[in-house]
Amino acid sequence: AAMMPSHHGDQRAAALPGDAVPESCLPEAATEPPGRLVVLGDNAAWSHDSRQLGYLPGERLLGVVVRRLAGS
Repeated sequence: AAMMPSHHGDQRAAALPGDAVPESCLPEAATEPPGRLVVLGDNAAWSHDSRQLGYLPGERLLGVVVRRLAGS
């Protein structure tokens, strides 16, 4: 199974378990399997995300951004 690199980065969840996976994320678009996430970076040309890695294990999630602070 593919794993995220050891550095941390902000990615947005494109699909959660049970969601339909957008075709633009994975060639084998289907329904998100239990315990897995599809994540995308904001810069498709430079992001290392589910487009390259496929489904990622949910236990790799470190936190959730609720909102950005002013000036960030």
